[in-house]
Amino acid sequence: MSDELVALPAGRVEVPRCLRELYGELDEALTAAGELEVVALKHYLAYKRLLNIASVVFRPSPSHRSILMYLQLDTDTVALEEGFTRDVRAVGHLGTGHRRGTWRRRFC
Repeated sequence: MSDELVALPAGRVEVPRCLRELYGELDEALTAAGELEVVALKHYLAYKRLLNIASVVFRPSPSHRSILMYLQLDTDTVALEEGFTRDVRAVGHLGTGHRRGTWRRRFC
């Protein structure tokens, strides 16, 4: 493991240091109600009740460091926000969900 990455306590998933605080805020928002279980899978973190509600994927590449979150949303009724969300129904990706949100740190 390089010194740029740190392992999350939830399991094998590694996150770039510069995204750790951002992930903490995202995790806090997702688990605030106490209803979701966090499961560390091989390539992503699953937030679930009975089924996955959200999947969180970390991009550690220095040129694309970001957090991708795939959500189970009705893509026909939820509006896209340019540069932040994307409809990924027809795109292969890790995790589950049809809507992707992207979080980045400016100087990461």
